[in-house]
Amino acid sequence: MSRQVFLGFALALSLFAAAAHGQGVQTGSLRGSVMSSDGVALPAAAVEVTSSALQGKRTASSDVNGVYVLANLPPGPYTITISKPGLATVTRNAAVPLGVTVTQDVTLAVASVVESVVVEGTAPSPVKEIQTSANVRADEINLLPMGRTP
Repeated sequence: MSRQVFLGFALALSLFAAAAHGQGVQTGSLRGSVMSSDGVALPAAAVEVTSSALQGKRTASSDVNGVYVLANLPPGPYTITISKPGLATVTRNAAVPLGVTVTQDVTLAVASVVESVVVEGTAPSPVKEIQTSANVRADEINLLPMGRTP
């Protein structure tokens, strides 16, 4: 009886091990580092990936060492956009295969500054009529010639 229990246990264990071994990794990963043009790690850089294999987009940000990781991505082609304020945005394409971690290291350069000034206003309207005015004092009126008397 104990031999039958042992064989049953061994059979169940081997079936469990085969089922567990059949469960492979169904996703891929994307990782990399973000550096400045002078070789300094850039923390808090925004990383965004889009793909026809995804519903929507996935985002991450780089850590204090400039490293980012996007795990559990379905296999397929991806567009990676990495940006940080004040630096130029970089866009790369990568294919993420099944069960593989793809590395995309990026160097961000200083962004060019574009500045424009727009002055808006209207021209003043032309003068349509001229008006003048003056103050006349009583002693000036008394000096006026008055030749007629009522």
